[in-house]
Amino acid sequence: MTHRSGPRGRGGPVHLAEDDSAARPGRDPGQVLIGLSHAVERFALAADPRHPLVVIALFQRSSYFEREVAVYRDIGARGAVTIVGLVEDFPLRTPPGCTTSRSRRTAPRPGSGA
Repeated sequence: MTHRSGPRGRGGPVHLAEDDSAARPGRDPGQVLIGLSHAVERFALAADPRHPLVVIALFQRSSYFEREVAVYRDIGARGAVTIVGLVEDFPLRTPPGCTTSRSRRTAPRPGSGA
């Protein structure tokens, strides 16, 4: 998948997904979301830092974010407003330049007996 107008509508193509098979039927939806997330990260890193940019990242677990912390540190350092949301119930350590948000669960956890 390629966004033809490039970051902020300027310049050449930006490749949003390295593997277009992520959008093919039968592909695991989780893998599709991961591919899209990495595409957003690449777009944010390629965007012109002189233009305003907001990046919202949502993670199910802090361990998933911890694998990507360097990427979000770089995105925040480029001046993008970077918001990181976490579903888990404990605080998330974020790099400078990132704001945290924790979503509230609206449904009981499986096996919680609630």
